[in-house]
Amino acid sequence: MVSSHAAPPTARRLIVLHQYSDFWCPWCYIGYREINAAIDRCRQEKLPVDFHIEYKPYILQPNLPEDHGVPRVDFLCSKLGEEKTDMLVKLVSDRGKTLGIDRMKSGPVRSTMRAHRLMLLAYKHGGARLQADTCQRIFYAYTEEEKDVGDPNTLADIAQELSILPRAQALAFLQTDEMTDEVQSLVDSAKANGVTGVPFTVIDNKWAIGGGQPPDVYYQIFAKLASVPAVPSAA
Repeated sequence: MVSSHAAPPTARRLIVLHQYSDFWCPWCYIGYREINAAIDRCRQEKLPVDFHIEYKPYILQPNLPEDHGVPRVDFLCSKLGEEKTDMLVKLVSDRGKTLGIDRMKSGPVRSTMRAHRLMLLAYKHGGARLQADTCQRIFYAYTEEEKDVGDPNTLADIAQELSILPRAQALAFLQTDEMTDEVQSLVDSAKANGVTGVPFTVIDNKWAIGGGQPPDVYYQIFAKLASVPAVPSAA
């Protein structure tokens, strides 16, 4: 005899992620792709988890100019020397290939404050979903299209493409200092809380992972959390 009682639905676990990154950082795009590969695997394997992701700003080089950029390899050579730069480029390229990126390219290096301001604007206009789309688009523009994501025109094109703002309004916003103090406050708060480099991921406001990790590492963490009921945070 078939029971008339349906099985209770499996409780779903919400995992909250805060990801800190800077757009010209070669490891940050790798880290972004790796953690999203793990999230995709969770969805493919139908784990009872949902994700809320917020992307937080971090500025690796506060003294970079805002009005012009330099080729990333030239910038890295000036900081690391040619030999270490060649090693870094090879490491990043090899890691990128494991994620389906044929060649890790890069746009010019300059201040990323404008890009982080656009990210904050996207969050205010469309929440986490629009911010996630903006993050992906800026990373892709910089790393795979070799665009200058410190250039207001590049960012205004992205703003219009994603319906954050019409291009003219986005350009006007980017040419002001609006939200600069808010972004800087978030960066200062990250440093005060122990973030000293990126990529850096905080899970459920409790656990931190510094540096990029292979997708399987993130997946194993998410799978473990899926089996543990969430404990409400203290008010």
